[in-house]
Amino acid sequence: MNKKISFLLILVFLSAFVFAQNNETSFAQKGYSDFSVTGANETKCTDLKFLEPVKGSNLYPILSVGITFGPATKGDLNITTFLNGETLESLDVEDFYCNGDCWKRIFLEKEKLLEENDLKVCITTSDSITNVTFLNNSTIGSYETPVLKQENLEKCVTNLTPLVGENVNACMRITNTGSKPVEIELRNVRQIVEDLDKLIDIQLIGESLFKGTIEAGETKEAWYKVRPKKPVKITLPPGVLYYENIFGEPQVLKSNHLTLNVKEPEKPLEPFILIGEIVNGKFDFKVAVKNNTKNTLYNALFSLQPDNALNVEGEKIVRISQIESGEIREINFSGEALNNGSFDLDCSVKYLDYNLEDTKCNTIQVVVEDKQNFILYGAIALAITAVLVYLYINYSAARIKQKELEKKQPRESKWKLKQEEEKSE
Repeated sequence: MNKKISFLLILVFLSAFVFAQNNETSFAQKGYSDFSVTGANETKCTDLKFLEPVKGSNLYPILSVGITFGPATKGDLNITTFLNGETLESLDVEDFYCNGDCWKRIFLEKEKLLEENDLKVCITTSDSITNVTFLNNSTIGSYETPVLKQENLEKCVTNLTPLVGENVNACMRITNTGSKPVEIELRNVRQIVEDLDKLIDIQLIGESLFKGTIEAGETKEAWYKVRPKKPVKITLPPGVLYYENIFGEPQVLKSNHLTLNVKEPEKPLEPFILIGEIVNGKFDFKVAVKNNTKNTLYNALFSLQPDNALNVEGEKIVRISQIESGEIREINFSGEALNNGSFDLDCSVKYLDYNLEDTKCNTIQVVVEDKQNFILYGAIALAITAVLVYLYINYSAARIKQKELEKKQPRESKWKLKQEEEKSE
C-alpha cells in the first residue's frame, strides 16, 4: 500500500514538473471550435479567452496560431491578433511556416498578461485566398526556449566614415535572451544592389560567419572586413540568422542595415622626388611613393613626366603591385639636360583599384648652368687646328724655298765670276 502511494506521488510530482516546464493548452481543450472565413475580401473576427500560463523566470509565454488557407498557396491574407484590447501582431502569408497546417509563434510579454485574458483574432481574405480557418488546436503555453529577437540581431562597423580603400571591420551580433541554448548560423547575405561589386569589397559574402551553439544569455559576434572602392554612401547588405525554434520549425531573421559615408583621402599614395647633385648637366634622382593609409594598398601606377629637354634613363611608368601601410617605395633614375636652363620634372601616382584622381608630385625645377657645349668647343678646336696646320704648311714651304734660293745663289755667283775672269784674259 505504501509502495502504491509512493509511486502515485512520484507520478504526480513528475506530471507537475512536466506541466510546469512545458505548460500548453489548446483552444479545443477550452471548448472552442475552428473559426473560418469564406469568400473574397471578407473580414471576420472571433473572441477567445484563456488563463494566464504558468509563471517562471525561465518560462516564456507563447501563442501558437495555427491556420489553413486556400485555394491559392500564395497571395494576400491578413490575420490581426489583439490581446486585452491592444494590437498584438498583424500577420500575412509569409509570416507562417507551413507543413500541412501553417503556424506562427508569437511571444507574449509577461507584464501584459492577466489572470484571465481576452484574445481577438480578425481574418481578412483576398481575391486569391478566399478561405481561411483559424484552427482550434492553436495553443497558449509557457516554455523553456531560446529567445532570438529581430531587435537583438545587429550589424555593426568600427567606422561609419571610412576612407576609400580603407579596411573597415564589420560584425553581426546576436544575443540569446531566452532560457535554452540553440544551434545557430550567421551569414553575410548579398542584398540585390546594382553594381555593388563596383562600390565595395565584402569579405565572406554568402559564407557562414558563425555556426555553432549560443547559450542562454550569451552574445555571439562574427567579424569580417569590408573595403569601399568609391567615395559615395554605401548601404551594407544585411546579415541573416538561421536557427530552429523549439517546435522544430526553421526560422530566419534579417539584421538591420548600416550605411557607410565613404570619404576620399587627400593623398592615399604620396609621391615626391629627391634629386642629387647636378654635374655638367648630369644628375641622379629617385622618386619615393609613400602609403599614407592604415592598410596595405594594391595595384598602383606610377608615372614620370620629365621636360622634353631632359633625357631620363629608366622606366617612366612603373606598376606597384603592393605597398604596405606607412611603407616608402623608391624608384631610381638618372638624367641629363641637353643644355643649360631650368626644366620641370613631374610625376604622379594613380590608385588603380578605385576611382580616384591622380596624386601629383611637387614639381621639381632642374637648373643646369655648368653644361659644357663640347660640340661647339670641338668645332672651334678643329678650326684652330686647321689654321695652325695651314700656317705650318705654308711656313715650311717658304723655308724650303728660301734654302733652295740660298743654295742656288752661291753657284750663280761662282759662275758669273768665272765668266768675268775669262773675258779679262
